[in-house]
Amino acid sequence: MIKDSPAYNAGFKKGDLIVDYEGKEVPYASSLRNSVGIASVGQTVTMTVMRDGKKLQIQVRIGSEQEQEKLLSSSAQERLGIVVQPVTPEQAKKYGIEAGQGVEVVKVNLKGPLGKAGLEPGDIILQINTQTIANQEELGAAVAALQPNKKAAFLVVDHRTGDAGYIQAVIP
Repeated sequence: MIKDSPAYNAGFKKGDLIVDYEGKEVPYASSLRNSVGIASVGQTVTMTVMRDGKKLQIQVRIGSEQEQEKLLSSSAQERLGIVVQPVTPEQAKKYGIEAGQGVEVVKVNLKGPLGKAGLEPGDIILQINTQTIANQEELGAAVAALQPNKKAAFLVVDHRTGDAGYIQAVIP
């Protein structure tokens, strides 16, 4: 759960299972994504969740993609101590990675977990644990899923050598 996200602010808890969206059953995650995707930004919707064996209705304000991207970026900055941006086609070609794969690190807090692990601006993150990272949204989702005070492995392309390798860091 990303702090200050619409779900967080509405009161969702880790482990909640969404079973109903605006009075309609949610059989699959994709059907929820589609329903939320056609809702208007700023609209308040009602979702029913199962929590501890009981149904609970929650009111949620639909956020924009820009808000989501900002929250995901701030989550990476807060927990990992980094700021990232998409990998350019030129960088993908230079390092021999597929276009649309990975995120480039543009700022590193040397006191943050990845700064302490040796990550530098210009490095490219390709994976966190076993999850492939194609963009900032996937990075944010992967960061949100990391367990506090546990080690995580990051597959990174070193900007100086072009070599890919793993670094480990304990994530707060």
